[in-house]
Amino acid sequence: MIQTAPKRTRWMAPVVGLTLALFALTACDKDEYEINQDWSINVFKPGPKWPIMKNMKPLEKEVFGRFGKPDAFHVLWSPDGTIKSRSELDDRGKEVQKAKTLPPYTWVYAGLGKEIYFSPTTYTEKPIRDDLRLIMKYGDPEDVKDQGNIKQWTFYSVGKMYKISNGKIIDEKDFPAMGRFTKM
Repeated sequence: MIQTAPKRTRWMAPVVGLTLALFALTACDKDEYEINQDWSINVFKPGPKWPIMKNMKPLEKEVFGRFGKPDAFHVLWSPDGTIKSRSELDDRGKEVQKAKTLPPYTWVYAGLGKEIYFSPTTYTEKPIRDDLRLIMKYGDPEDVKDQGNIKQWTFYSVGKMYKISNGKIIDEKDFPAMGRFTKM
């Protein structure tokens, strides 16, 4: 009989690989970014040494001069910026690790309600979607159920359940928080 990893730990190998790839990419100066895989695989934060001005592109310098240090960076796992669950990223994590390149990411200014998308010649300001606000506040959901074009996100650690469609919250429920799911 072949033993398999318990269901709740199967996703950990690709996530660990993805995190190691992200750390390898930032190994030049490990204090430039703060990556906490327990919190989120969709967002990471600027570290204490960010920004390193010589590493910034002219458009990034312009945005930094205009808005300051972003609250977070949103990893664009897909071209439309859709938030992805850990299980959806199994293969993508392997690609990132193999290529040793960080996927594109946006700069997020929560207080201003803006997300900045960069292209080679310009940048675009967009309002922050509800699903990204939730990730920034609570981290990645502890449970995701796909119900067609509606996703149900459950955050056991804070006792919240949200139904989301096209990045917008369409329903919200509260329940008693479960401490064993508390994130670091």
